[in-house]
Amino acid sequence: MTGLPNVSISLVRNGLGLVAETNDNTVAMILPGVAVVDKIALNEPKAIYSTDGANELGISTTSNANAYRHISGLFSARAHPCGQSIVQYLGD
Repeated sequence: MTGLPNVSISLVRNGLGLVAETNDNTVAMILPGVAVVDKIALNEPKAIYSTDGANELGISTTSNANAYRHISGLFSARAHPCGQSIVQYLGD
């Protein structure tokens, strides 16, 4: 993932729970969605810090509504503090 310092994501089969929990307050989300011209492309990671940041990328209740639902749920529920969320679209 270019442009995101100190971020390493490993894709493994049956790998849930294999990485030790950290306290960096970063959550990675890989979500289905469609590209938004001049804002976010498929397979392009973006760091966002609020639902306002999602809206700036064209992720809203009317455009990429499923992704927005997950992002807004993360930032509104927050069982633990979350400094940022890294969003990457795989496509619908």
